[in-house]
Amino acid sequence: MVRPASDDSFRAAWLAHPVSVLFEGVDERRPALIVEVRIGDEVATIESRRGKVTLRPEPLRAEPLPSPDVVLDGPPDLILGLLAGYLDPRDAAQRGVAITGDARRLARLRPNLPLPREGHTQRRGQSSPAVASSRSRANTGSGRLR
Repeated sequence: MVRPASDDSFRAAWLAHPVSVLFEGVDERRPALIVEVRIGDEVATIESRRGKVTLRPEPLRAEPLPSPDVVLDGPPDLILGLLAGYLDPRDAAQRGVAITGDARRLARLRPNLPLPREGHTQRRGQSSPAVASSRSRANTGSGRLR
């Protein structure tokens, strides 16, 4: 993602589409989790309840919600990278995301994907171990995929 110009702004409501794509459908393996996302002057709450993940844009408050499990504060591209699993919490923090709580819990919202290893950042174009494994199982031995 290209960094916005200094006079550009971001709206928390714009996270609704990426969140709906990243965490689509209902998956009962998802834990209950509340994540407060702060991007500049914008705040949103991502909530996982009964296997469904939703996003609520909210007015900026001086203090976080009374009981979010995780609070993320930083640039939108880095926060989306963390939510999508492209960045692990340590990499996101080193790049400028302030994290309160255990951000490793975010990976449990994506139960079909392997959990990121600490210190591992998946690069664009790299397959996750699960994808690579499924590709090798699909190979018939003739060099062609079924």
